Amino acid sequence: MALDPGGNIYVTGTTASGLLAATSGAAFPTSADASTNAFIAKFDGSLNPIFVTFTGSGRTAASGIAATSDA
Repeated sequence: MALDPGGNIYVTGTTASGLLAATSGAAFPTSADASTNAFIAKFDGSLNPIFVTFTGSGRTAASGIAATSDA
């Protein structure tokens, strides 16, 4: 998890459940397959989703994320 200077929260992780839904207009709106899929999400300071997207290929695992001063 990371926090940018504007108070937005970034989360990354993995899922195999198929229940995580990407937001409209996401770069990768669906998981690649039924294996482990990594995702990236951005929420505003009130925890409203700005975007949720998958990383584009199956059998991936995200283990960290960072936010820079220019978000």
